[in-house]
Amino acid sequence: MKLRYQRVSYSGSVDAGRQLERMLDYLLDASRTSAAVNGRGEWRPPVDMYETDSELAVHVELAGMNEDDIEVILFDDVLVIKGERKPAFGVAGNLTYYEAGVRYGRYRAEVFLPITVEAEQVEARYENGFLRIRLPKPSSIRLRPALVSDSTNG
Repeated sequence: MKLRYQRVSYSGSVDAGRQLERMLDYLLDASRTSAAVNGRGEWRPPVDMYETDSELAVHVELAGMNEDDIEVILFDDVLVIKGERKPAFGVAGNLTYYEAGVRYGRYRAEVFLPITVEAEQVEARYENGFLRIRLPKPSSIRLRPALVSDSTNG
């Protein structure tokens, strides 16, 4: 599996404009569902993202993939998972499908990260058809118990 981190820097107002453009693309992109194919002919695999006290976690369903055919790229606040799933059974010739629910070909999922993560510590593991990506939070934003003082005993 290829795991890349690329820091992208934007200047002030350009950054806000690009951020808005990304969010609009995200909201309007029909490929947000696993059944859709985007304008580039890529399908989007099912994705789960959740947050714990110490990290963001992303799980992507990629059954039938070879680990070497999966690419994970982190561009500041966007995680991109892409690759290609080839037909599992090298069937050639004219086929008559009676049901076709498995997507083949190029895929791409862009996940917008709601918080900053420690890019150098990102870990990705492919196991049992699922890609699991751990994105640790910086220690400065991890949840800590609040200290509450009793102001009545003062």
